[in-house]
Amino acid sequence: ARQRGQATNGSQSQKFDFNRGDSFYINEEMPAVGEININGRGADSTYVRQTLAFDTHRLAGNESSLSYLWQLRVNGANDRVGIAIEQADGDYLDRYGYDEEGDLYKFVQRSNLNPVFFDTITGIEKKTGDKSNIDSAVDLVAGLNLPTPAQRRKWIIDNLDLPQVINYLAARSIIQDADDLRKNFYMYLDTRGDERWRLLPWDKDYTFGVRGDGGTFLPHPFFGDEEHKKQNANQWNILYDIIFEEPVTQRIYLRRLRTLMDEVLQPSSTPSNDRILEQLAQDIIGPASPPLNSNVNSLNSYLNSRRNVLFNNYNSLIPSSQTSSPSLTLTEVEANPVSGNQEEEFIRIHNNENTEIDISDWTLEGGVRFTFRAGTVIERNGDLYVTPSSKDFINRAISPTGGEELLTASPYSGHLSNFSEILTLKNEDGVVVDTINTPNKPSDTQLYLVVSEIMYHPASPNGDAEYIELMNISDTKTLELGGVKFTEGIDFAFPAGTKLAPGTRILVILDEPAFEAVYGPGKPIAGIFQNGSRLNNGSDRIKLEDPSNSSIQEFTYDDELPWPTGPDGGGFSLVLIKPINSPDHNLSANWNQGSFVGGTPGEPEPSGFTGDPNADPDRDGLSNL
Repeated sequence: ARQRGQATNGSQSQKFDFNRGDSFYINEEMPAVGEININGRGADSTYVRQTLAFDTHRLAGNESSLSYLWQLRVNGANDRVGIAIEQADGDYLDRYGYDEEGDLYKFVQRSNLNPVFFDTITGIEKKTGDKSNIDSAVDLVAGLNLPTPAQRRKWIIDNLDLPQVINYLAARSIIQDADDLRKNFYMYLDTRGDERWRLLPWDKDYTFGVRGDGGTFLPHPFFGDEEHKKQNANQWNILYDIIFEEPVTQRIYLRRLRTLMDEVLQPSSTPSNDRILEQLAQDIIGPASPPLNSNVNSLNSYLNSRRNVLFNNYNSLIPSSQTSSPSLTLTEVEANPVSGNQEEEFIRIHNNENTEIDISDWTLEGGVRFTFRAGTVIERNGDLYVTPSSKDFINRAISPTGGEELLTASPYSGHLSNFSEILTLKNEDGVVVDTINTPNKPSDTQLYLVVSEIMYHPASPNGDAEYIELMNISDTKTLELGGVKFTEGIDFAFPAGTKLAPGTRILVILDEPAFEAVYGPGKPIAGIFQNGSRLNNGSDRIKLEDPSNSSIQEFTYDDELPWPTGPDGGGFSLVLIKPINSPDHNLSANWNQGSFVGGTPGEPEPSGFTGDPNADPDRDGLSNL
């Protein structure tokens, strides 16, 4: 344990760093943390502002530290009320689904008067990986200081998680953060993923009306750019300056700000009992009163003032509320990039309105699945490219690609199929906004290759005799299987030159000795499950892709009704009914348990049974009544 904090917190704040391998349990949201901060009230007499600021960021859809008021006791006696704040570290990153191996930087007080992001010689602390290697921060500063506005604009569009950064800035304006221009925030780079930067909040006592040295421009929505800087010590932020000054990002930011004004801050006409932030403040202070005073009038006064400032004083700058039924169109689908890299595929959404449209929490459904993250806004009469990988998209060899100032959203789940399918865009209430049919251009493997039999839970003692059987249902076409691969359920890629003749079957197995001990040699085995993968004994998702990463089959089997239950350790395999018809693999009605214990790997089912496979659970040959 050690003292932490600077001028505002002094001896009232401590950091607790727990022993490696002996993490601290707080609650289900934070079941194991390596360190935690317990702050004093700082500049906030109500004790509420720090926790409320972090909670407001989360309400807006941002990644933000969890925070609570805690009673502290020393040797059994009451000491004080502290403000527990989750540390932004590997545990925090993991909780939000980010890679702990990414680059996390804390921005702290600078030793010179240059604005933040002017250089990397001061004010930056690396918190993950090799602390001495700040190459990524050097690249960040270089990108933000490119010589022309056009270069800087292109750089931020291709290198920031723009919806996330926009959302941070919009929430920042709601809480009126007076102290995050040069310090008190983190930047995170997903080095092994999309290679985009995120902006994370920290140290929030100078919020909700605590002005500090915020100066004249503190209430302005563009507070922190060069034009609206803190007059004290030339404090402004180069990143904020680019976002607030470039017309496209400025308008996107203002649209998201308006959404948070309507949904989080709320208009002054909102009944008192329905005001979200006032109620949240009371929920924070309530359990700590006494010993604390439950009066949060100064905070409530700020919220009323902030409503007046944003809704009235800046109503000519900030757009009006978004229409409930904006006109957006799914205009283009590229399912087969010329590169053959399926990660470069995209779906283009066009905004037909003459104003920016916020599509936070909207969904894209059908062949792929995606929920648009908070802060996703499409520019007026502009486009948004939705893709499984923004990194691959901006590295496309042909247009659309990086450097063209194209807004992207990613990563969606799945890939576009060569079979025609319907994509549906829905708003946050689930109302359909638009649909589009994708092109119908299936490959031979998509037309003729089926998963015909699965032994996912062999009977004891032959537990390693798992297999998956594939069948070519064509009468005339020999299938080239080289590059065809299982990407979910098991890992396996068919080697180059593998062919499957019309009407024949091929096997992928878990363990050759175990398999041959049951079925003998000579079966048409293509290979062994790779990377230590094996089938789940219960439910598992199977995905088979062609060499261009397009889906051939994608389905989930189960060991519970209405799926056949005999294959779950009873010795039977799971058999596709009438595979020649290429039935939907996702429907349990299209699967039976095999006719014989042990299955029929590499061979057709000998019977044409089409009844209920669960009608004879005691296997006496008679259906139960």
